Amino acid sequence: MQASDPDSRAVPKHSVNPFVLLTYPDVIVLLTFTGIVYAVNYTITATISSAFARIYPELSETVLGLCYLPVGAGMIIGSTLTGKLLDWQYARISDRLGDHFSIEYARLRLMPFYLAVFVVCVVGWGWTIQAKAHIAVPLILGVFLGGTSMGILNTTMTLNIDILQSRSSGATACTNLARCSLAAIMISVIDRMTSAWGDGWTYTFWGGICALLLPLMILEIKMGPTWRRRREAEEKEKE
Repeated sequence: MQASDPDSRAVPKHSVNPFVLLTYPDVIVLLTFTGIVYAVNYTITATISSAFARIYPELSETVLGLCYLPVGAGMIIGSTLTGKLLDWQYARISDRLGDHFSIEYARLRLMPFYLAVFVVCVVGWGWTIQAKAHIAVPLILGVFLGGTSMGILNTTMTLNIDILQSRSSGATACTNLARCSLAAIMISVIDRMTSAWGDGWTYTFWGGICALLLPLMILEIKMGPTWRRRREAEEKEKE
C-alpha cells in the first residue's frame, strides 16, 4: 500500500512507550472504531459452531467446521481487494487534490460503504439465526461479514501506520491490544445477551452500535490532519 509521504523511508524510528500513543486523539478515534467492529465480528465468528449446532442439529462436527470457510474466504477476498482499493484511492485523490491532499480523507473515503454493508450483515445475521433460516443464508452473510470486517480493519490499520510512521510497531501493538481486549469483553457477555434478548435483538443492538461509529470516521477526516500536524510540530520542537 502506498505511504502518505514519498520520503517515508527517511523517517527515523523512535523507541517510545506504545501506551503514549493512547493519548493521541486521532489514534484513540481509530482504535475505538476498529476495536468495536472487530469485537462484534469476532463474536459472530466465535459462536458460529454453537449457533449452528443449536439451530441445525442434523449437522455433523465436520460440517460445522466447514461452516467457517465462507467467513475465511470473505476475509481473504476483503483483505486483497482493500489493499488494491486503498492504493487506487490514494493515487486518485492525491492527483486530484494536490497540495490540499489529506491522508485521512484518502484512506477513509470508502469507510461508509464498508460500515453500511457490515451493519446490515450483523443485523441480518442475528435475525437469520433466530428465524432458523436455511443454512445458505448465514453462510452467505458470513462471506460479506468477513470481507467488510477485513476492509475496515485493514483501512484503519493502514491509516494508523500512515500517521505514526516513526512508531509503526507501536501503532500495530495498540491496535491489537484494543481489538483483542474488546473482543474478550464481548465474548464474555454475548451468551447472556442472546439468552435475555434473543439473537435478533442482540445483534440489532450491536449493529446499531457499529452504525453509531460513523461520526468517528467523519471526525477523523475533519480533525485528523489538525491533530497530526500539531503533534508533528510538537515533536519537532522537542528534537
